Amino acid sequence: MIPHLSRPMAVAGLAETALDVEADAEEREALARHLGLVSLERLEARLLISPADGKIGVRGTLMAELTQSCVVTLEPVESRIEASIQRHFGPNGPEGAGDEDVELTLKSDDPPDPIIDGVIDLGAVVAEQLALEIDPFPRVPGADFGGFESEETGKEKRGGFAALAGFKDKLAKKS
Repeated sequence: MIPHLSRPMAVAGLAETALDVEADAEEREALARHLGLVSLERLEARLLISPADGKIGVRGTLMAELTQSCVVTLEPVESRIEASIQRHFGPNGPEGAGDEDVELTLKSDDPPDPIIDGVIDLGAVVAEQLALEIDPFPRVPGADFGGFESEETGKEKRGGFAALAGFKDKLAKKS
């Protein structure tokens, strides 16, 4: 759970509801720090909350504008994200599951998120979706990481296996 954006909604007696979630400056700053961003300029979501058969469906659209650091040059990389949100909430745990293990397959639907104390947190839904959508390896156009040079030899090395091969050679020389 990401506690920096909270919009709790009680589910008792809930009818189908449209809701806009917009993070204020303080929430965006806290989320940016939590997610390792340079800044989060905009975070909004348009959601439709639909109750049915004791479960709550949440679907909508997330819009965000953010700045990250390039993983190669550390220069700022600006991004715009527009993504869909689709979640469902239900009673705590699968029905009748108790302490038993629940087997999931790639083809099975995700189990519903729990409704805790009769409340769902739509801010957490938006923040979690944002975290999933962020590029984990942002790069400025043209940035390329072509390897590195060893301080010891000045030879170019590529990847972890090359480093392991060098370590293996050092061990062989010591024997």
